[in-house]
Amino acid sequence: MKRNWTVALFAASFLLVLAASSDTRPASASPAAAGLEQTVNGTSSSAEAIRRPNGWTEESHGNDVAPNYSIVFPQDRVNEITITVAPGDWQAMLDDTDRFLAPRPSAEGVESPGRLWVPATVEFGGKQWTNVGVRHKGGGSRWKAWVDDSLKMPLKLDFDQFEDEHPEIKNQRFHGFKQLSFANDIWDDSHLRDALAYDLLEEVGLAAAQTAHYFVTFNVGQQRFDLGVYTGIEVIDDTVVQRHFGDDSGNIYEGEGPAASLAAGTLEALSGSLLKKNNEKEADWSDIRDLYTILHSGQRISAPQAWRASLESVFNVNAFLKWLALSALLDHSDTYGQHPHNFYLYDDPSTGLLTWISWDHDRMLGGNRIAVLDRGDVGAEWPLIRHILDQPPYYATYMRYLSEMARGAFNPDRMEAKSWKMARIVGQYAARESSGQEYHAAVSSLIQAIRVRSEAVNAYLAAQSAGRSTPR
Repeated sequence: MKRNWTVALFAASFLLVLAASSDTRPASASPAAAGLEQTVNGTSSSAEAIRRPNGWTEESHGNDVAPNYSIVFPQDRVNEITITVAPGDWQAMLDDTDRFLAPRPSAEGVESPGRLWVPATVEFGGKQWTNVGVRHKGGGSRWKAWVDDSLKMPLKLDFDQFEDEHPEIKNQRFHGFKQLSFANDIWDDSHLRDALAYDLLEEVGLAAAQTAHYFVTFNVGQQRFDLGVYTGIEVIDDTVVQRHFGDDSGNIYEGEGPAASLAAGTLEALSGSLLKKNNEKEADWSDIRDLYTILHSGQRISAPQAWRASLESVFNVNAFLKWLALSALLDHSDTYGQHPHNFYLYDDPSTGLLTWISWDHDRMLGGNRIAVLDRGDVGAEWPLIRHILDQPPYYATYMRYLSEMARGAFNPDRMEAKSWKMARIVGQYAARESSGQEYHAAVSSLIQAIRVRSEAVNAYLAAQSAGRSTPR
């Protein structure tokens, strides 16, 4: 399915495509165009005497510096970033997304539709990064942009994706970061949901990505498109795990596929749905298989105390219960319990426990479905929720977290103040996509959703305390 707006690009890009027919890479991504200067490892005699691109500094481009959160994830401003790709590469991205969202027999040699990297030049803060990998990402948010004929696709950047083809960018980083994720906020006109959710996760002590807002400009050859405000999100398997746990050597898994539910009968399919983000050469899912085996052990019924001890020897139940309570408060239904995605598991070497990490919250408090607070609607097809909450001690802990967070982190006055503080920073950029009035209305709608949710939660907790039944 060809997108209608590709026709608008054709006339402007035709001459550029002809000129680039022998090489679809943007001229600015070429080492010769970049004016190579510095040498890898500072030597000119070894095989690694490859000159770095002009403007390369260790602080901005190098791999031996700590990630600079104040630059990449500032809390007091909107960052502006420009991404440039060649017309031929742009068309390849579009075709790849078409294959991903409208599956049909792929051309010979085309694999993994939806994850095609193409080279780009990135400009930020007066500096330039060449041969950066860029691709479309996501499922629902990409689909929404696709059906709306919108250019504003969610994006991912990988700064050394093409180091094999371009050794001059070996271990290239963006102020210490290898990758960045950009959510297009297409479900969220306030542009605040992801940022608020990750802040809450961090506040209650859970592993959480850092976020910042970016105004993204996308150039296709000489054509400029201001895509608008995105939420820039720290990538879990890049720096989040190392920052939170102090060690990223354990297995990192991304839940993406039916067997990520861990439902009965999925054991042999686990490796296809809990995707390894590191340690790929070690075809070892034994930690996940151990979790599955314990979850479905008959001991859960015959000897529940022993079952809980076994579970706690491989899985961080406490962190999961915290996340479960917060996700209920946030009405975060686009995740485990309804969909087998939008989470990671990390096998923390310091504890030996698989630990839950939440992802993608741009549809929280969206009014699509009110999460049932006692999670009684969740069946055995989601055993991490059902089997755990069916244990009275775990259910009591879950309810305690729900109550504590409702009074503390999710206090509606605090949430409203935080929302308006963020909105004042984002608003002038968001108004470029719509209007100041429309943006104000979007933020007001989010705050109203927070207050409605808070009232429902407090009514439920009061009824539980009084021993009365109430709509859950």
